[in-house]
Amino acid sequence: MGQGELKPESGSCHNWIGGNLGLTVIDSLDTMLIMGLDDLYKESRDWIYANLDFNKSLWVSVFEINIRCLGGLLTAYDMTKDDLMLKKAQELADYLLAAFNTRTGIPLGHIELNTGRTRAASWTGGAAILSEMGSLQLEFSFLSQMTGKPIYAQKALHIFKELYSVKPGDSLFPVYVSADNLRLSGPITAGALGDSFYEYLLKYWLLTKKSSAKVKDWYYHSADNIISGLSRKTSNGMLVVTDKAHARSTSQEMEHLTCFVGGMFALGAMNTDNDNVRKSHTEAGEGVAKICHEMYAVHHTGLHGENARVEQDKVFPSNTQFLMRPESIETWFYMWRLTKDQKYRDWAWGYMESLNRWVKRKHGYDGVRDANSKSPTHDDVQQSWFLAETLKYLYLIFAPDDIMPLDKFVFNTEAHAFTPFEPNYNILDPTTD
Repeated sequence: MGQGELKPESGSCHNWIGGNLGLTVIDSLDTMLIMGLDDLYKESRDWIYANLDFNKSLWVSVFEINIRCLGGLLTAYDMTKDDLMLKKAQELADYLLAAFNTRTGIPLGHIELNTGRTRAASWTGGAAILSEMGSLQLEFSFLSQMTGKPIYAQKALHIFKELYSVKPGDSLFPVYVSADNLRLSGPITAGALGDSFYEYLLKYWLLTKKSSAKVKDWYYHSADNIISGLSRKTSNGMLVVTDKAHARSTSQEMEHLTCFVGGMFALGAMNTDNDNVRKSHTEAGEGVAKICHEMYAVHHTGLHGENARVEQDKVFPSNTQFLMRPESIETWFYMWRLTKDQKYRDWAWGYMESLNRWVKRKHGYDGVRDANSKSPTHDDVQQSWFLAETLKYLYLIFAPDDIMPLDKFVFNTEAHAFTPFEPNYNILDPTTD
């Protein structure tokens, strides 16, 4: 309670984001509420009231603390209307505002909470990362709506405005963006470093009750080009989603992280009036869901690896480390809500059985170093996203549709859900002045 992440074999803690910030507690609040774990929620709320303090000499990832902690606190407020959660969310956001103090307003990736000093990751060459800067808009806009203070939305939506000014013709961005001059560099991918930017275009439009036609068009244009420009359909119906350089190769690697795009396509299909777009995006979602199921099926444990190799129309193990990721379950959940095809529940049930067989430990669940091993060794870390996302999506795929209905809630990239609103702040369309 109050530490970072559980080590489920030893019973101790892992504090990669810093001690005493309550990472797992905050990331799990809405899962507790959805599942009716009221006593556990009360215990967690009591800890937050007595102990949660962001005034620390601690370097954190702006992206990670935003999607996990700011998102978790805001969703808890949305579901309970408990002012404590909103107060703590605003405190955290106020510390994060210093990250936007760059020449272009594009935030750097890391911030020291109590000083406001910022820095980019050294391996990016000083650049900001597309998926990180592009995954702040839901949380900051929702916070502005709840507090009546437009500064949070203004800071986050300015990123969209700046990116729109340098938008490539196909709306697919390289993953590195200079915070000094907006210069774009690096690979073009819907996987790691690019992924949730595209997701947030769609979800910002939905969160603000479809108030920005330009953001809608921006999303559907980018999604169409992910399907046509970053993907290859196999003869047996799988959609391999990779990067610009390898999209047409018959031999490819696909990241498990990229499996989220199937759910994104499904959500886009649910919200378009264009029959052709609905059909093509539904088919794309089905293709992603299928290949991501194969990523589990080809491993001895029935768990996924970080990457899989695709040769023609067959999937083979590649990087077989299992880190409890939610992206396939996320896509199967959205595809279930869209199609009601029983196979998505069957796949989810099979995955749950594999979790219980292979990674359930004395105090919880953890990852394994080789999902294809007959005797896998464990990493003794229960990732906070396992409770925030993986178990939540597993629960919801078997729950009735009126529990977290998708026309009444928009999930952030950490599966924290917000109620859509008509903006009361003064930026309705971040692509214009």
